[in-house]
Amino acid sequence: MYNKKENSNSNVLYALKKYFKYRNLLLQKKNLSNKEERDLQILSKIFANILKKDANVKEPLITKDIKTLETDYSFLINLKSKIKNQNSLTRKIYNDSIINSVSPEIASTSIYDTLRYTLIISENKYVEYVQNSLDKLLNNGYEIIPGKFKNKWGKETYQGINVGLVSPYNTKLEIQFHTEKSYYAKENLNHFFYKIYRNPFICSELKNVIKKIMIQTQSKVSVPENAIGYEYDNTKNKIYINKK
Repeated sequence: MYNKKENSNSNVLYALKKYFKYRNLLLQKKNLSNKEERDLQILSKIFANILKKDANVKEPLITKDIKTLETDYSFLINLKSKIKNQNSLTRKIYNDSIINSVSPEIASTSIYDTLRYTLIISENKYVEYVQNSLDKLLNNGYEIIPGKFKNKWGKETYQGINVGLVSPYNTKLEIQFHTEKSYYAKENLNHFFYKIYRNPFICSELKNVIKKIMIQTQSKVSVPENAIGYEYDNTKNKIYINKK
């Protein structure tokens, strides 16, 4: 496991802020009038509220299903944060509306992690467990959203598998499959930096500095056997290991 002394996020961020002196950290947003920006914020909040209300209603049913995935070598973590908060949803819809030049209503339809769950799995059982868990959900009426099976093992800034699904109750959700080490790197070491990195308006200079920090952290995470190349074929509704 990691040495807790490695978690020097606050000190590094302070140094970054001092270096950039708060100048030129943000790119200029698209030219919006005060009224346009205010209307966009209001609409983003409205559609965020719709997503959150639906999640609140369906959450008990979905959580019951997800809890059946726990085994002797896997467990759910951070269930208290399984529903994304209103401010995060509003911010996501607002940013996506600007970046993709779409309405808040359309931007809200692309959000699939209003409900999100994280499972911690033993390294020696990881791929087998992910396979069995997803098979169980698919057999119980869940569907993997096309393009939302994201295997990040072997990537630079994140290690793990994130899967977006639609439940039998017609509500979208995300499940993150982690090992103990990949979760610690993501949640304790890199999360603070990721919140800055994901901001679509930060300058490329700061983004590159943050990226290097996250890469360094993730390089210390061991990869479970067969995790790299583990894929999902939407056309065949089949998860498999790519042997190429």
